[in-house]
Parts: sequence; C-alpha cells; structure tokens
Amino acid sequence: MLTWLSRVFLMAAVLFAGWGVCRMLSPAPPPSNPPLVVDWPAADLGELGFGPHEVVVRISNPSDRTRRVLGVMQGCRPNVCFGPKYHRPVAIQPGATVEFACELDITGSGPFVCPIVLYLEENGIREVEHKLRGIAVRAEGKE
Repeated sequence: MLTWLSRVFLMAAVLFAGWGVCRMLSPAPPPSNPPLVVDWPAADLGELGFGPHEVVVRISNPSDRTRRVLGVMQGCRPNVCFGPKYHRPVAIQPGATVEFACELDITGSGPFVCPIVLYLEENGIREVEHKLRGIAVRAEGKE
C-alpha cells in the first residue's frame, strides 16, 4: 500500500515539475493594456518673453480601453507659474492621440525650471514628471 501511494506522489511531483518548466519556458503574453505613451516637448524651451505661453504634451493610448488624463500639477516658482490650460479630465479612446495643453506664465526675468507632473488614469493612477527649463527675458523697449 505504501509503495503504491509513494508512486502516486512521485508521479504528481513529476507532473507538477514538468508543468512548472513549461510555464517558465513559454513566452510571457504581451500586456493587454499597455500604459499611455507621453511625448513631451523639448526640455529646454530657450528664451521666452514675459506673459503666458502654451506647452503641448502629446499623449497616445495604445491600449484597448479608454484611458484618461486627470490633470497636471500647478504651482509657481520665483519667476514662472504653471498649470493646466483646461481643468477637466481628458478621455483618450483606444488607439487615439490627444494634445494636452499646459500654460506657463512668465512673471520675471532670469532662468527658470518648472516640473510638469501629469496624472494619468491607467491601471491605477500614474504620475509622469518632466522638467522644463528656459530663460525668461523682458521684451526690448518695455519696462
């Protein structure tokens, strides 16, 4: 009786080991819902005059589900303020690309760095950050 039982357990162990090896060697299936693809503008904006400026971020949805851009962080630095142009979430249909506009308001001269943080709704909420730099200059002839 014990011999028969030990053979059954040995056979089960061999089958589980074979199943595990097959699972390890088989390629992983591609993710069915890849994350949104964010195409940022160049990090160096160069020289910008005082006043409002629009920065456009292109966001593509390669997934088979509708995803959303929830918004962008807003804030101010010594000579620049930044935030979303529109304050509503933007839905991105499967296979589509949208342009999400952010605004920079240059208020003083000199170099600036502003961290733009997008909040994306995918498989949960994901934060994506990009630092924009530039030099704020006063237009000639204006005081």
